[in-house]
Amino acid sequence: MINVLIIENDPIVCKRIVNGILQNVKNVHLCGISYTVKEAIEIAKKQKVDLAILDCDLKNNVSLKFLDFASEYNKTSGKMSVIAMTNNIGNKELDYSCILKVINKPVILEQIINAIREFSNGENVSTQNILKNKILKELEKLQYNFSYVGTQYMAEAIYEIYTKKYIYSGGNLNKNIYPIIAEKHNTTVNNVKCNITSATKTMSEKCPKEIIQSYLFCDENEKPKVKEIMYKVINRL
Repeated sequence: MINVLIIENDPIVCKRIVNGILQNVKNVHLCGISYTVKEAIEIAKKQKVDLAILDCDLKNNVSLKFLDFASEYNKTSGKMSVIAMTNNIGNKELDYSCILKVINKPVILEQIINAIREFSNGENVSTQNILKNKILKELEKLQYNFSYVGTQYMAEAIYEIYTKKYIYSGGNLNKNIYPIIAEKHNTTVNNVKCNITSATKTMSEKCPKEIIQSYLFCDENEKPKVKEIMYKVINRL
């Protein structure tokens, strides 16, 4: 979910932007509407703002104060991007790294919607990559061999379980998870399952027993099960 803050002192324009976003963009939470930069900064200090839509033609160049705030915020606290709306598309004062896109006035609503969608897609890809790297690091702790295709399938299966929340509904791997991976790699469900089982068997034979016991909270003679490992990894994400 993207937290969006709108800074626009024209109520008619503001209403048009709000309605356009809510009607056409998914995964958006409108965390604030502000007619002044001072109020916008106070909102951004109290809650996370992913994307601000800023009228850069407010009187006395006060919009620059918000861009200064956003730039400093990105250095110290997090990540905030800005869609800048202006009558002066070539304004050199708008040379800020926090600016995602500059849109010329009069604003065409579709431009804002497309910019938000592009931002959303980028954020989703970034979040997905972070999650996938975390999964790989957990499998590395168990000393899975990453040259095995079964380890790759294992990581992808964990990702699918986590993102689809099958762990909470006791999902059937053969029915809900393995077919997704099989289709992606143009292979069979049985091949996916066998490769994951093989990679896990090799891991259990080569990984020190104390590491397996500590990670899975199992007894020394207990054989690690694929599904159990998947869920243990998910609990650590």
